[in-house]
Amino acid sequence: FNMMRLAVVIGFAVAFLARGEEESPIYLVTGATGRSGSIIYSLLKSKNCTTRALVRPGNDPSSILGCSACDESDGVYYGDVTNKSSLVPAMDGVSFLAIAVGVSGGTIDDMSKDVEWKGVENQVSALGSQAVSNGRPLTALGVALIGSMGSTDPNPSPFGGGSILFWKLQAEAFLSSSAVPFVIVNPCGLQDGPGAQTQLLVGHDDDLLGPKALLTNGPTVVDREDVARVLVHALTSPRWRPEGLRFDLCSTKHGDATQNDDAVLDALCEQALWPWAQAQAA
Repeated sequence: FNMMRLAVVIGFAVAFLARGEEESPIYLVTGATGRSGSIIYSLLKSKNCTTRALVRPGNDPSSILGCSACDESDGVYYGDVTNKSSLVPAMDGVSFLAIAVGVSGGTIDDMSKDVEWKGVENQVSALGSQAVSNGRPLTALGVALIGSMGSTDPNPSPFGGGSILFWKLQAEAFLSSSAVPFVIVNPCGLQDGPGAQTQLLVGHDDDLLGPKALLTNGPTVVDREDVARVLVHALTSPRWRPEGLRFDLCSTKHGDATQNDDAVLDALCEQALWPWAQAQAA
């Protein structure tokens, strides 16, 4: 009888600990000091998520992240996405990864490939490898990636993204085949703004680009803060946490602003599903 009671107590304890781990996952933001990554990091912190930041060695993140020691005690790790081994400490115990690392226009092609494609491979493989080595299923993980619209153009102009879009597309293909749940948000032209000031639009296959979209919706731009809040919602919401979503995101001033509300953002993510998936979700 005592052994039976002990088994029941242990069973409840294991269930409690497992539930606690699920309710308090660790999030990691790479590119956390960048213009988009810093917003993602701030939004996750504001949701009381246990959040880590990955920063390039040699950078001082204190003014951007608001850290004091700016080391592992603050959840700040240093690593280079082109060096997989440098990512291992930051990935330990992480469940959800937000990738906001990227290169700027004009970067030499080899560096673009190393960061935009191989860098994503390094991050996802480091995440998956540490999970498997710790006996955690890949289905317990999630990756959110900021890509880019324009990748349907086989020969994009430098102004339109150039060869960087090819490497971004390779990263998306890898992530889609990695067996790790994911969400990919492909924004149109990024601008710095307060967010929640325009109506957000979702689509696929660059249908929000081009002359027709310009005539209907106006300039093809979206605020980084809006991209960040949609990505964070998809990464943290129990409904969407990540579910294989991949969609384009842009905005227009010709409509009501998309507010920062869970129900509103849920509806936006549902609109991002393909029609047959929307029918199943209804």
